[in-house]
Amino acid sequence: MLDQAELRKREYTGRINRVMDYVRENLDGDLRLEKLARIANFSPYHFHRVFKAIVGETTNAYIRRHRAEKAACHLVQNSRMSITEIAMACGYSSSSSFAREFRQMYGMSATQFRDGGHSSLKTLRETVEGSSEAGPDISAPVPRRAEMVFRAAAIRLPKRHVAYIRHVAGPTTRSARHSTG
Repeated sequence: MLDQAELRKREYTGRINRVMDYVRENLDGDLRLEKLARIANFSPYHFHRVFKAIVGETTNAYIRRHRAEKAACHLVQNSRMSITEIAMACGYSSSSSFAREFRQMYGMSATQFRDGGHSSLKTLRETVEGSSEAGPDISAPVPRRAEMVFRAAAIRLPKRHVAYIRHVAGPTTRSARHSTG
């Protein structure tokens, strides 16, 4: 049987994973701390602390990294999109903020990256990691989810009378049932 701390950790991990999915799907949308905290059903202060503890980076760092990764994918795969269009599609407020962020993340301009710089970054990463075959492709977004481990076991119990209350997150749904076996 799981103790309370383990149950809380699993619940918190599930809540943070919901936020991470939301961020990846809405990089150009409303990603204010208050909104993300509401999705996780935490206060903004508590959400920020829990997110950093589970993910290993702050909410802003996570969002910035995913925006830059999405932009890198667009630069490589969508040669017809202008860099400004890519910046706006990835949630940047201006092309100058995108240029600054992209250069900081990848060490080169978006134009250089599009013109083949991404291949030199991939080669560098493969060299650093020691394997040219197994190295990750930096031009593809890297899904990062906190690990969730579930163990299930089937056991046979004698028939008994059971009562329960079911709660589903979101609008409160409660039902009480009595059954046998």
